[in-house]
Amino acid sequence: MSFLARFRVLTKLGAIVILLSAVAIGITWLGVSSLKSLSDATDHMESTSKLSAAAQHLVVNLLAMNRAEFQLATDPRPASRQATQKIFDTESKQFVDELSWIKGKQLTPELKASIADIESDWGAYQKGLNQTVAAANAVTSFQDNPQVARVRNAAISSAQVAEKVRGKLRTLADGLDKEVTQASAEATNEYLQTSKLMMIAAAIGILFGLGFGLFVGQFGIAKPMRALVGLLQRMATGEHVEITGTERKDEVGETARAVNEISVMLAEKARREAEEKAAADKAQAEREAEEAARAAREKEEQEKRAAAERDAA
Repeated sequence: MSFLARFRVLTKLGAIVILLSAVAIGITWLGVSSLKSLSDATDHMESTSKLSAAAQHLVVNLLAMNRAEFQLATDPRPASRQATQKIFDTESKQFVDELSWIKGKQLTPELKASIADIESDWGAYQKGLNQTVAAANAVTSFQDNPQVARVRNAAISSAQVAEKVRGKLRTLADGLDKEVTQASAEATNEYLQTSKLMMIAAAIGILFGLGFGLFVGQFGIAKPMRALVGLLQRMATGEHVEITGTERKDEVGETARAVNEISVMLAEKARREAEEKAAADKAQAEREAEEAARAAREKEEQEKRAAAERDAA
């Protein structure tokens, strides 16, 4: 008995459906996993883009402060000092807030080290800026004199520190831009690989499902049914055949057993009809023999009566 003969047709069809469902579930799982990976990559790109924008804001804050510092160096009058002090306070607060926000995010070790260097240089720049402001506050004559020259020299020295900070901010921004580009490339690569994997899995799953379905349909249903139909056709012609497949546990086996029972029943009926015909033929022969014997006896008696009549005459 073959392996497929152990299962009923509904079970075989259910196995095909389960297999195709498993393929569909696998493809769906791949799709959901891919979408999750793309979503995570998109979130990472968005977060890194915000960090890059914040780093650009730091550069703008520093440039505004440095420009105000040079304005103070060229015009240390009280009104100018008051205006530039407002710029220093505003831009410095924004710089510190932006840098603290960036520092609180998840960063690579390289970016963390870069921010530590920026904080150190920022402290040095603040110190130089305070010296420039102090020198400007000490100016009593606004003509070109040593006091004004000290303010300019302090501003120039502070500008050098500011340029150093700007350079590190540019490095930070470049690093963040590079991270955004890398995240974008990884997301694209993830999409391409997952799409390829999904297509391969779908093709293999569909082909395997079709092959499994054809195999079950051919060897589990169609072939044994064709064999049984062939036996029935031979039986219809009056040929004595041996029914095969009665040992199967599926519907084909049930049909074969039913056909076998019908074959036995027909054979038994034919045997009884043959016995009845033989008995009828025997009885008919006995009747014919009795009638022939009776006719012979009657003929003999008639001949005797005729002979007696002749002798009497």
